[in-house]
Amino acid sequence: MSENSPGLLHTSYAVTNMGAVWVPLNSLLVGESLRFTIDVSDSKFVVTSSRYRDEIQQVVEKVNRSIRILSMDELDEEARRKPAEYKSLAKPNDICYLLYTSGTTGLPKGVLHTHNSVIRLGVRVEEALATTSDDRVYMQLPFFHVWASLVMLGVMYFKATIVIEEKFDAEKYWMNVNEYRITQDHWTGTMPLNLLKLPQSPLDDKAKMTVFGTFGAMYDVLKLRWPNIRFQSVYGQSEHGAFTIVPVDQIYSGSDGIPKSPDELLIVDENGKPVPVGQTGEIVMRCRCGVRMQGYYKNPEATAKP
Repeated sequence: MSENSPGLLHTSYAVTNMGAVWVPLNSLLVGESLRFTIDVSDSKFVVTSSRYRDEIQQVVEKVNRSIRILSMDELDEEARRKPAEYKSLAKPNDICYLLYTSGTTGLPKGVLHTHNSVIRLGVRVEEALATTSDDRVYMQLPFFHVWASLVMLGVMYFKATIVIEEKFDAEKYWMNVNEYRITQDHWTGTMPLNLLKLPQSPLDDKAKMTVFGTFGAMYDVLKLRWPNIRFQSVYGQSEHGAFTIVPVDQIYSGSDGIPKSPDELLIVDENGKPVPVGQTGEIVMRCRCGVRMQGYYKNPEATAKP
């Protein structure tokens, strides 16, 4: 549990390379919500920055098992005394990532992913953006968010540069984009709304980059405000982070694109039958790209439910 930092990035990859399982903690969680995630995930260690240590300590005392709290600063100091090389015990199909959903349909569920799954998904996202080693990718999304962690995996696969920001700051955004020569960014939530509220500035027009996000009906407004920016969109879930993609320069208001090959997607009614074009239904997806989740942790009923 930490603010964005290189140390958090290093720690999360160290955990998975050791063959352990990383459970990202939302840094906005407090009290019972935080205790629930630590408890039901069967975590044995909590790594935290100094900012969140007191909150973690209070919560851990309410969990009925021994949990060790590790300080990121102390880990950094200890790591300097360790050998530079480490032989990883991890295998491609081992579980490495236990991500808890937002809980929109009940209590949060723990989504299990393998090394193969998260790496392939990160590469698929950055592949869709035609990322190369020349790109400079702005990362201000919180690292506990699956989107941020997958994007960073993909960025490193393509040997691009990550510019890490502790958090999103609309007031400094365009100045930083130009100063760091950003070529790619990822917007979600209220980020585009906050940027739209700012007065237009010459710095807006200087930025020539690709922005990836879930914009829906905002496309027309965003393109009008920033004509030099190439917008692309994706739709996904914690269970499978990107199964639709907007093709390059084919942006339509209200659309999140088409199924990303080789996955298949249908819109069906309550009986599982495809609905006619233009009608509302449930999205069902068949994963053929190898990035699907392995199930919900200790929840076979939810895993088996169609």
